[in-house]
Amino acid sequence: MIFRPYLYEPTACASYLFGCLSKSALAVVDPHIELVDVYLAEAERVGAPIVAVFETHVQADHLSGLPALVDATGATA
Repeated sequence: MIFRPYLYEPTACASYLFGCLSKSALAVVDPHIELVDVYLAEAERVGAPIVAVFETHVQADHLSGLPALVDATGATA
């Protein structure tokens, strides 16, 4: 099991990367556009693909990283 919280400090926006390494599947919750490369690098580092991306609410204060992550990984949104 993996659970990584991320905080984009300029806007105090939290996001999360979590998943099951034995099943080789990761998900990102509330991805921030400025952290997309960070999520991708962590997925590569642990050797598991990002297969799902979730938004828990409308991102009114910043751009979502969901479209970029889906484009980069083919994940389900």
